[in-house]
Amino acid sequence: MWGRCMKKYFINSELKISTVTLLFIMTLFLIITSLSLKSHHDNLKNDYIKSLGAIAQRVVAKDPKMEKEIIPLITKEVSKEEATRGKFFLKEYGLTEDLEDELFPYVSTTIIKNNYSTILIFVFMSTILLVLNYFQYSFFIKGLEN
Repeated sequence: MWGRCMKKYFINSELKISTVTLLFIMTLFLIITSLSLKSHHDNLKNDYIKSLGAIAQRVVAKDPKMEKEIIPLITKEVSKEEATRGKFFLKEYGLTEDLEDELFPYVSTTIIKNNYSTILIFVFMSTILLVLNYFQYSFFIKGLEN
């Protein structure tokens, strides 16, 4: 039943073109957004490595015996208990989730980049959609006039 209904719906060639165009644009939007997010995730990972690397290097420089303890903390998931203790430890120094993003330079930069990329992708895709829509309806109107 659904198939017959869809066949009737797509008899109109303009409707076919419109649907295919819209699907193409949405697929393009998905691909561009996915690539943009992957790039930002990679940047965040690099910033995470820089930050943790600097901390680990400072700790090991003060106490070389800590090297065998600190590296596993960086490369494996911490337990809930360790995470809770670490959260309370940082809270004593005023580092909480309620702080402004600007006080966390790597996070702040990533958020700004993500926001700009999302806006840029939206403007780009909207422009493409509007231009294609203009040409499609111009073609459709010319067909009706003829």
